[in-house]
Amino acid sequence: MQQHTGQHLLSAAFSELFNFPTVSFHLGREVCTIDLDAPSIVPRHLEEAERRTNQIIFEDRVVAVRYGTAQELAEAGIRKQVDREGILRAVEVEGFDRQPCGGTHLARTGQAGMLLTRKLERRRDSWRLEFVCGFRALATARADYATLTQAASLLSCGLSEVPSVLGKAIEERRTQHSALRRLEERLAGHEARSLLAEHPPASPDSPRLIVHMLDEATPEYLRLLAATLVAESRVLALLAGRSGGHVALAQTKGLAAGDMGAILREAFKEFQGKGGGAKDFSQGTLANPAQAQAFLMRAKNLLAT
Repeated sequence: MQQHTGQHLLSAAFSELFNFPTVSFHLGREVCTIDLDAPSIVPRHLEEAERRTNQIIFEDRVVAVRYGTAQELAEAGIRKQVDREGILRAVEVEGFDRQPCGGTHLARTGQAGMLLTRKLERRRDSWRLEFVCGFRALATARADYATLTQAASLLSCGLSEVPSVLGKAIEERRTQHSALRRLEERLAGHEARSLLAEHPPASPDSPRLIVHMLDEATPEYLRLLAATLVAESRVLALLAGRSGGHVALAQTKGLAAGDMGAILREAFKEFQGKGGGAKDFSQGTLANPAQAQAFLMRAKNLLAT
């Protein structure tokens, strides 16, 4: 009943303050939601609607049930018009809201305890807002505080400093990632030149085939190294990382040596793994990294068929 009455109050607050009607609602075991018809909803809307709802709760107003026809309820100022005939049941919050409803409710708004608004997301033509009331609100606030306290401890800062410290850490990580990317590009260039020199073509008319095992290689680095190799004319590259079991098969665009995606899928019939790709490039990961060398030999044999 706390959640249902809280839904009435929150919907009424949005209607009173911003003329945002509630088009539907859901009362769940963990959280409840209302769907609002609004062009946009910003933090100010949430804060003011939450404050107004809690004001009505703290004033401990009477919640009563009223009966009447649709016309009588409309004349009394019902929030949502209905087309049904006969005597209708409405729930009235003293001096604040009157809404047709057949559900059970609290006797006074103060029994709702308090209301917290939660996540907001766009849902097609409406906005879905989560909320919790009463003991759920208390439990949620306690859980949020515990999470924030843990984050502050890990970051070695005060609770109020968590957003700024996280923002700084994210920016530093972004900068480091960019620097690492540039270093990987340089490394891939050096490694590609070395591999090209070590693997001359078997004949002037044949493509250059490079089958190479790296001790450690992330999927991103394998993709980068493969792309650097096949940027050269008439190159086939079959690459794998020993530690992680990552593999990459690539060929110079337009080279008709084989279908890299088909070879990967065929090899995975023998060596379990996940991945995919197209004609000129495919990539995946073996379930057993110890099979990386055998996988490369299998891919090489498939390329020759």
